[in-house]
Amino acid sequence: MLSYEIWLAVLVTSGLPFILIAWLCRRKAGDKLDWVLALSIAGAFSLLAFIATPWAMSSYYLRYVLIALLVLAAYFSFRKIKEGRPQSPGAPGSKLAVTLKVGALFVLLPLDVLALRTYFYPV
Repeated sequence: MLSYEIWLAVLVTSGLPFILIAWLCRRKAGDKLDWVLALSIAGAFSLLAFIATPWAMSSYYLRYVLIALLVLAAYFSFRKIKEGRPQSPGAPGSKLAVTLKVGALFVLLPLDVLALRTYFYPV
């Protein structure tokens, strides 16, 4: 029987991408840059979860549902982008939000690269 620490790790690693996809789908992006950053974070975390999560613990086929939901969330969230004026760059909180999103990408993208490198073996 597995301990609760293992089940907690499985729930976090397989559940968090679905939470990020729901966040992407439900949020209202102010402009295209905001949407691209949010999609990049959800996509990078979903790719990491797709490759590195032990899906045999929950459901192996759930990983493909994750990708399908990410594509659907990207489509529906893109339709919500306001076509009007973009947010002014000097708005309070906008610089902080962009900085946090870029920082999250700087953490997630090297992890994605390391996970992808496990598919290639040395000659």
